[in-house]
Amino acid sequence: MTSMTNLAVASASTPEASRSARAPREYFTRTPARFLKDPNISPGAKLLRVLLTAFADERTCRTFVTPRRLDLLMDCEHKYRERLQRELVAAGWLKLERDRKPNGHLGRRIYFLCAPPMPVSSTSGRNGPSKESIPSI
Repeated sequence: MTSMTNLAVASASTPEASRSARAPREYFTRTPARFLKDPNISPGAKLLRVLLTAFADERTCRTFVTPRRLDLLMDCEHKYRERLQRELVAAGWLKLERDRKPNGHLGRRIYFLCAPPMPVSSTSGRNGPSKESIPSI
């Protein structure tokens, strides 16, 4: 009996056993800094978009997570989440669509993660401030 226990401990310490026993790799998402720094977007709306990013397809930016699951993850009521969604849609960071079932009825909700166009600044460009924006002395 003792030799069986020693054998199990020895086999668990082999490199093959430790590789298969490792936890899965951590998954990270990317969120635009200008979105996080935007003072016009509420903290709740920022949390909602970050959660949607965690469920989004990287190529299409589509998310098929259910509204109920979002409510559970955010620990909020659906009316609050809906208000946050409207805030993100109004700011241009989210687009909502619905699938159509073959019988024509509305199907699941699809969230598209968007990024509004970068604001065009007349005072500075990629190479620094323009000559017109520099005061003459």
